[in-house]
Amino acid sequence: MTTFLGKLLALLLATVLLLTGCGGDSGDDGGGGDGSSAAGDSGDSGDGGGDSGDDSGDDSGDDGPFDVCGLLATADIEAVFGGPWDDGEATHLEQTGGDQCIWGNSDPPPVKQFSAVVYREGHLSEGFEDAGVTVKSLYEDTKELMQDIEELDLGDDSYLSTSTIYVLDGDTSYEFSTVLGTSPEAIQGLRELAEKAVG
Repeated sequence: MTTFLGKLLALLLATVLLLTGCGGDSGDDGGGGDGSSAAGDSGDSGDGGGDSGDDSGDDSGDDGPFDVCGLLATADIEAVFGGPWDDGEATHLEQTGGDQCIWGNSDPPPVKQFSAVVYREGHLSEGFEDAGVTVKSLYEDTKELMQDIEELDLGDDSYLSTSTIYVLDGDTSYEFSTVLGTSPEAIQGLRELAEKAVG
């Protein structure tokens, strides 16, 4: 029973952080100059830099935050959801060890947001690691607690629940979510972006 409560607490913490991160604005709107995003260095070609392989999510040898914003170009999100979008804003989630990028539309209302979170083995928070939480166990425990899931064919295992796609791929997990609702169009856009990022 204690293991279940620990897993439930970890899931709730991760969910709260994901949801609170979606609305957070750090206040320095200065255009990506804080160095937290390797690909978002204010140049407008987010995927043409060709530096040292910001190609995919296989950056697990690096001790710093993962460049989640480098998984997708802002143009990818605009192509799927329409309208102009701001470049993604990177955040490291200290409590879980996850790394997140949030994109928002630049012409509200209505407010549109798309979020990607990456958890990497060896990079979870000290609290998670001390509790024996692994990327795979976090993914599986989250899946166990979801009510209505639709199995998908991405990575090693994946599923859709409401407006979030969860993917386990090796020792990395991904969560892609949107506040655009659960309409067929929103879910199709979510699928396309998840496939592009992980695929």
